[in-house]
Amino acid sequence: MGVKNLSFIDNNPPQCDAEFLNSAKGEINNVITSTGESITTSDLNQLGSALTEYASGADFYTDSGAADAYVLTVVGSKRASTQYFNGMSIRFLPGNTNTGASTVNVSTLGSINIKLSDGSTDPAAGDLVADKEVQLSYDGANFRLVLFPGVGGNPITTQGDIVTGNASGDAQRVALGAAETFVRSNGTDALFSAILSGDLPAATTGAKGAAELLTAAESLIGTDSTRAMTASAFAGNKSLAVSGFYKFPAGLVVQWGFDVSSTISGTINFPTSFGTVYTVVCSVENSSAQFVSPNGNTTSGFTYIASSGTHTGIRWVALGSV
Repeated sequence: MGVKNLSFIDNNPPQCDAEFLNSAKGEINNVITSTGESITTSDLNQLGSALTEYASGADFYTDSGAADAYVLTVVGSKRASTQYFNGMSIRFLPGNTNTGASTVNVSTLGSINIKLSDGSTDPAAGDLVADKEVQLSYDGANFRLVLFPGVGGNPITTQGDIVTGNASGDAQRVALGAAETFVRSNGTDALFSAILSGDLPAATTGAKGAAELLTAAESLIGTDSTRAMTASAFAGNKSLAVSGFYKFPAGLVVQWGFDVSSTISGTINFPTSFGTVYTVVCSVENSSAQFVSPNGNTTSGFTYIASSGTHTGIRWVALGSV
């Protein structure tokens, strides 16, 4: 028996008999006791508490079915809906992971197909994962997956994997890319790939951006305006020894040395070859000779000749380019 259908009319005595009052009281009591509470006269907020529990958890069901055929019943003694209706929302923990197309039967109302969010595509194997919450919404014909932990049969199991929405609005797994790759968009979906030219703005003297690093050899050319030089790359352009060299950006080369020969004339080899020799200057060490001067040079060395007398070595400096 439900609530007795009586109407209240202005200026007429209310037709409230015992049957009407008892049926209304019974409905209220049933709502309260279905949540597990016992009726008591000391608590005047039981109905409110029961309605709060229904509002927050009445859509959660227990699954007792098999993979691909989920059978749901209400939790505890709560009342279930007596029919499917557009917008009906249900949540449950599947007892089994699905293997493909699936159905759900809620409170013996009949089996309904489960579809992805587009309302037409069947779930893939692994879209419904055992013991991980699934949320469905009824569209008048099918239950659509609103929240589900699996993605095309591949729940996220690899560190670095991400999940994005694809062109159809469904979730998809983007597998971890190779080393030194980054997440980028192809205009439709996200994917891992290497940085391509044009992905980042180029660095300039007035703006931050991406810049390739120069090699030691490239730094000597002196015409590159897009690549940057580092100290480590430049290390190969110098030798800071007693006889050494220093190659400057843009190609200027300075070389120096000390030759311990005491001969009046001889040949000294440069530590590294020049492309072009500009000039060579030299002096004698601890000498009774009056002077020493270059007597011809090539890109790999020079000859010298000293005036008569003795000396203990030749100090020299040469300028040129690579």
